[in-house]
Amino acid sequence: MKKLSNKIAFTLILLAYGINFVMAQTYDRRSELSIQNPTSSEIAKFGLTPVNQYTGKANINVPLFSHDFDGKNIAFNLNYDSGGIKTNQEASWIGLGWNLTGIPTINHQVNQYSDIGNFADGRLYPRGYCYEEPVPSFMSSTYLETLSEPQGLNGLTLDTQPDIFVANLFNETIKFVLTQKQVTGSVSAILINDSNAVITYDETNGYFTIVDEYGFKYEFKHIEYTTTYAAGYYDNYAVGQPEPLNAIGLSDIRFNRNRDSNIPMTWYVDKVISPDGFELDFKYYGEEDGNRFFQVSTPNYFESKTEWICAKQQGNGNYANNLPGISADHSLSQTIQEVKILKEIVDKKKGTRIVFKTGQREDLWPYSTNLYNTVNVAGVVPIDYNENDIRKLDQMEVYASNGVLKKKIAFYHSYFDEHKLGEPNDELYLRLKLDGVTVDNNAFSMVYDRPNSLPSKHTRDVDFWGYYNGAQNSVRYPSIPIQSGMCTIPDNMFTNYGDIINGASFGSDFQFGSIGSLKELHYPTGGFSRFEYESNTAKIDISDINDGSAQTTYFYLSENNLETGYPVTSPFSQDIKTFKVGGFE
Repeated sequence: MKKLSNKIAFTLILLAYGINFVMAQTYDRRSELSIQNPTSSEIAKFGLTPVNQYTGKANINVPLFSHDFDGKNIAFNLNYDSGGIKTNQEASWIGLGWNLTGIPTINHQVNQYSDIGNFADGRLYPRGYCYEEPVPSFMSSTYLETLSEPQGLNGLTLDTQPDIFVANLFNETIKFVLTQKQVTGSVSAILINDSNAVITYDETNGYFTIVDEYGFKYEFKHIEYTTTYAAGYYDNYAVGQPEPLNAIGLSDIRFNRNRDSNIPMTWYVDKVISPDGFELDFKYYGEEDGNRFFQVSTPNYFESKTEWICAKQQGNGNYANNLPGISADHSLSQTIQEVKILKEIVDKKKGTRIVFKTGQREDLWPYSTNLYNTVNVAGVVPIDYNENDIRKLDQMEVYASNGVLKKKIAFYHSYFDEHKLGEPNDELYLRLKLDGVTVDNNAFSMVYDRPNSLPSKHTRDVDFWGYYNGAQNSVRYPSIPIQSGMCTIPDNMFTNYGDIINGASFGSDFQFGSIGSLKELHYPTGGFSRFEYESNTAKIDISDINDGSAQTTYFYLSENNLETGYPVTSPFSQDIKTFKVGGFE
């Protein structure tokens, strides 16, 4: 695959007055941690990141079958994301890294707070970008202070960023944002990519309707919601020790639910109507009997450290090197996801039925035993104790109008890190693995790179981009090189320029980052494709001493570099350095 160079940037956050420096990977209440379920997340990847020579991703797919709906060809294929496996990545109902096409969805990418469906802060009316006052053309100092100051009882700030919505239709991807109600009089959609589609938002019910350029109408009425809970933990915790799995308590659940509860993250299609009025209906498990399907995400851990590096001003105006101490905070979050599972697609014109048969899986976090004894907080947690865990896809069957089976697709699964199966908390390691697919009598099989060597889903050995680096870290914040300009008063530092505040190594290491990726795809003909990957790279020009971002990025990557022989200096300029970074192509 063609190797590409990607430009990256880092941002350091300095606290006011330059008197202390924070190294953090911490849960931030300024931004909602709204997570999509694994299947919806895989669908969204193919809309957000195109497969082409500029992204470096390969076009890896397994064709299953196609269906003609009133002149529109619907391709049901398996697609694989060749960008690498992240440590906390969960598997879709197909398998880790795989996605099934042919199911229209709208995926919600939250920027800061959810723009819609957000009744945080205990309000009776929604908040978020769509309901905030418009940003003034002239930003006064008072307004800028308002942006940074928490509002309301729960410390929420103004949301000035529109969320991104990605609609995956049949053979088309549409991206759009929603407008601010005070500007347009209602919440409406604005396309941000090249499309002739027309989008309507039903503010009362939270539904979307999209009509594509050929006149096919998509009604999105099945919504997946998420609710995130967070808690701090301090007692009896020592650096480098295993982190608690059940630190979220009843008070945390009650407090957090007032903040970002039941956020709509994915809309699944209810029906598609052709220009001639024929319908393609999508039915989901639980529709008829009222059952719901839920997943609780694996605990997501955060750790921050505050260390004072600047002298503190005394009452006499002098500066003294009196270190006020080092503090550390630890927290975790978990997200409850209400999941939609497709059961059947019915072509009312032809009478054709496509049936989806599912089975149990062992790799996802069991909410009934691992979210603060859920049975004791009924009415507080928005799920019932006996609800269903989500499933894997075992079979697809296509039936003609007379009930005759026309095509059968079977999916064969095992697990990554399968040697952990049956051990306590094995879901921290297990990920659903697609081993093979048969389309009638035609068999496809898959081979993966070191499938039993993936780390736990909450390992500390993660690079800046979320990929495994095998660094054996004991903390979650990065190592920080001390630079000039960190203190407001020159020569006021407790430490010298160039010293390192020790933390985790967040550098990338390809030999670990490639673990778990698809290595070979074998075809029914007996042939196969073998995939070879290489790291993404970043070039940094440090010649401009006034470019703080380049300097900061260089310091970070240099201190955290794990790749032998890097950075590489350009033969044309000593100031241009090339690093290996996260992910691959």
